[in-house]
Amino acid sequence: MNDFIPNVGNVTRGLTNKGNDCWLNSLVQCIHALNIVLPECQSCAPDSVQFALKSTFKKLNRGTKSPFYPQELHNVFRNKFEYVKGRQQDIHESYTNLLSDDTDTDVTVQFLGISQYTKVCVTCNKREILDFEGFNSIFISLDEEVTDIVESIEDNLVDSVDLYCDKCASKTAHVRIAFFIFMPETMTTIVFKRFVNNDNLWQKND
Repeated sequence: MNDFIPNVGNVTRGLTNKGNDCWLNSLVQCIHALNIVLPECQSCAPDSVQFALKSTFKKLNRGTKSPFYPQELHNVFRNKFEYVKGRQQDIHESYTNLLSDDTDTDVTVQFLGISQYTKVCVTCNKREILDFEGFNSIFISLDEEVTDIVESIEDNLVDSVDLYCDKCASKTAHVRIAFFIFMPETMTTIVFKRFVNNDNLWQKND
């Protein structure tokens, strides 16, 4: 039985849930558990996401184990992203918002990778290499059974989309193929999206 009792010294400080707050509390604790070193934020505005996140991390790093409510961070999400108090939010959207604050990149850079697409026109076979793109998540569709995670990631790097072709002088069907230039320094987030394809339109399957 003792094998299932965690070492108290390794358990992070708890965050209080005042009603549908688990989406942000769990996200913050997951990031905090990665032990990312966040320097003092000299240029961050007091109402910025990064300022509130660093303030929350400081409290999590204190010796006490008593839980607390990350009021500053919740206030910023409500004011900056118009989140409604007490309403359940999408945790991946919140993760994206957490990394979208331009005032500081201490956290963002830890989760940023770079990819690049090559697009090929199906009509004229023109091939074009597109600009580099930043990413912090890899998406895997669950419209089919996932049996191999690597294979599923590779499948989702290829898609079909209608784009404008200079050679055809019109919008045509294209195949896009993505390549990873480099992966995030700390962690890559894999997002399982529940989509179904209805008449070539991807819709979320709730």
